Amino acid sequence: MRNMLAGLVLAALAGCSAGDQASAAPEKPDAAHRFLTALTEPPQKGPWHPRDECTSQPGAQAFREKLAAAVLARNADALAALADEDIVLDFGGGHGVAELKKRLGEPDRSLWSTLASLLPLGCAANPEGSLTMPWYFAQDIGVDEPYLGMIVRGVDVPVYAAPQAGAKPIAQLSWDAVEVQSDPAAFAKVKLRDGRTGYMEAAKLRAIVDYRLIADKRAGGWKLTAFVAGD
Repeated sequence: MRNMLAGLVLAALAGCSAGDQASAAPEKPDAAHRFLTALTEPPQKGPWHPRDECTSQPGAQAFREKLAAAVLARNADALAALADEDIVLDFGGGHGVAELKKRLGEPDRSLWSTLASLLPLGCAANPEGSLTMPWYFAQDIGVDEPYLGMIVRGVDVPVYAAPQAGAKPIAQLSWDAVEVQSDPAAFAKVKLRDGRTGYMEAAKLRAIVDYRLIADKRAGGWKLTAFVAGD
């Protein structure tokens, strides 16, 4: 089941280029800003919709926009410059900027796509002074088994009675949490909060324990201190 979670990492967020709405603004924000706010402005519906609590932290917005720019450009050097020299990369001892750059260059890991799907999911400012991205990872979502917990990524995403798009929809969920019941292919069997089960497109789900970024304030400013998945 844990191996299945890696397959649920979403592809890079589509539509990061300027749209009609952005071009109509008096001052067109840059690509990094648009990228970060694609899912938070305006706010979406649902209990775990992306939100940004980090703009009030001194220097955090500029740091995150530099991070977004590095990801959009797939610039490993720029990303490494934002990381702590001892950044944690897994729970098995992987760490350090050199290892981060190595992993970014390994196609099988698809870490650039992972970062691209992660950053628009908001940011939480923790009482301890850290930044957590995505926002929902810092929340008490209340699933029984974290490794089975999934966030529904989107608004009015249908839950079907059978594992096919033409099946009868039994519910619609918006940025809610479900638990997977079986290894999914195109569709995953899920349990809803009310106990019902149904099927959802696997591409619309993101594991609660999927990759997240942690940043902390250092002497030279904000630095990424962890880029990990799992629990």
